[in-house]
Amino acid sequence: MQWAADATSRNTGTTLTLALNYGARSEMVDAFKGLAAELKQKGLSADRVTEEDVHRHLYTGAHA
Repeated sequence: MQWAADATSRNTGTTLTLALNYGARSEMVDAFKGLAAELKQKGLSADRVTEEDVHRHLYTGAHA
């Protein structure tokens, strides 16, 4: 998107509208794979997983 902003930064009579589609499926798969690897490495059981554990593995989380 930066290229579009740069390319149109001097335009005064045009409005650029973008439609973006975000689906969380890939993010969730990545998060749960990461969480599963963490649990395996630490020898923990899945029944101890918390919301914070999941959050850490999301793209917006603070990866541990």
